Amino acid sequence: MLKKIWYAIILSAVITAGTGLVNTTPQGILGASWFGFPLAYRYVMVTFPPATGWDFVNLGIDFAVFFIVILVVLWLLGKIWK
Repeated sequence: MLKKIWYAIILSAVITAGTGLVNTTPQGILGASWFGFPLAYRYVMVTFPPATGWDFVNLGIDFAVFFIVILVVLWLLGKIWK
């Protein structure tokens, strides 16, 4: 089980970091681009030079969501393959 937890931590960190490259800006929002899924945690303001803001609470929530999902999937796969 400890091995599955480590796999879930690593995979959720990689997926969370990867979603930081996905533009999730809602339609009609001008002046900033939002990045992150399911919650935006990186905001790039349209200024010169571009300013980046971080929301670490949303980053932690994204990590927790992906951690739980991956842990459940790994647990189910372990039950199926057993």
